[in-house]
Formats: sequence, C-alpha cells, structure tokens
Amino acid sequence: MLNPRLYDVLADALATNTGRFVTGVLVALVLVTLLAGVYLSY
Repeated sequence: MLNPRLYDVLADALATNTGRFVTGVLVALVLVTLLAGVYLSY
C-alpha cells in the first residue's frame, strides 16, 4: 500500500513550478505528436 503522505507530496509537487513544467512538457509532446501525425498523413 502507498503511504497516504505520498499523495500529499505529489499534490505539493504538482502545485509547484516543477509540476507545471512537467505538465507543459506533456502537453507539448501531445501537440507535437498530433502535428506529426497530420504532417505524415499528407
């Protein structure tokens, strides 16, 4: 079982700039993947 405190640590991490940076990177990867798929389909 995961330690309940681990969830608090993860929540704090997501609230920090690092969490926002990671989220931005994930969104960027999704956008790049979609653009690559559209480009390769032509």
